[in-house]
Amino acid sequence: MVYLCSSDDPNLTILPPHRVVTFPPSFDMDGFFSRLETYFTVTAVDATSPNLRGLLGKSAGEPYEIGMWVKNRGGFVLRLRSWERVAEWIDPQRSLAWRKLDVSLLHEVVLKRIAGVSENDMNIRYTVDPEDGCSAVVSGSADIFFLIRAPSAAQIAEVAEAGDVMPHKSTYFSPKPLTGMVMRSLSD
Repeated sequence: MVYLCSSDDPNLTILPPHRVVTFPPSFDMDGFFSRLETYFTVTAVDATSPNLRGLLGKSAGEPYEIGMWVKNRGGFVLRLRSWERVAEWIDPQRSLAWRKLDVSLLHEVVLKRIAGVSENDMNIRYTVDPEDGCSAVVSGSADIFFLIRAPSAAQIAEVAEAGDVMPHKSTYFSPKPLTGMVMRSLSD
């Protein structure tokens, strides 16, 4: 079944499924921060407010930004220093449109290369609610909450036009179609 709507519809909302990550107990958080600072400007933000969404640029794309809430350290905004320094780390079999998505940068550069932990060795949970992600870190049930910006409808179209598919859990369209909205008699 397919559900179609105009990507220009002002009521179409694309939410980003943020990442709530738990690393193995042996994970070196100090080393991770040191490596991050080589490729990103790491800016600490008001540790009393888990509302990182307001600190990120409104639209995905350049400058590349990722919000991060870290257990026992507070909030940070990561801004990529140079696309050229990390471009080769992102799957070259993918289209440039796919490679330049914030979510691709998070998985291919931050988690895979800089954290150096395979996705099989970490637990990743997805949420569209920033408060849920921050609560998991504050309670100690997760190590880092990564807040990403939603891709725009134009970015999604660019990925599709390049013959690629969006990364796993990179979009959450709202509103969702109502259950039973389309019905057909099966008696024919």
